[in-house]
Amino acid sequence: HGTGTDAEKFWNFYEALISKLQSAGIRLVLCTPACIGEKTDCTNPQDGELNQYAQMIRDLAAQYKCGLCDFRSAFLNYNIEQNKDNKDKGSLTTDGVHLNDAGNQLVAEMLLEKTGIEITGVVGRGAKLGQSMFAYLEKANPYAHDGLIGLSLKHN
Repeated sequence: HGTGTDAEKFWNFYEALISKLQSAGIRLVLCTPACIGEKTDCTNPQDGELNQYAQMIRDLAAQYKCGLCDFRSAFLNYNIEQNKDNKDKGSLTTDGVHLNDAGNQLVAEMLLEKTGIEITGVVGRGAKLGQSMFAYLEKANPYAHDGLIGLSLKHN
């Protein structure tokens, strides 16, 4: 198991990327990794490494005055409340990694809040907030997600 990138390389890559984007006037929101497994007792095989890299991203966000979308903390807190049976999947993911509807909803809400984007209207079949984020992404890549028609956004 592992990311294949050691911590120092990870840090240096992120610093270079942040510096390059900020020098171009781009405001950033850094995101921590969410989960690889949903167990709440720290027995997911990669919990230690995910916690280490999540903390590095939090530190980089503070150092470079970036926004932070802390998926790691949010997923852990959600699972502590909702995953009373300590299952490795099913609360926010279908398989421990890929998001289910609840996971998409949580991620979409967090991203919309951190980016200051306000949804002013959604058109589609039974569209929910999580699905709305897919519709937003679909505007940039119409092949990214199937089934949604449109989305109206307002940036604050």
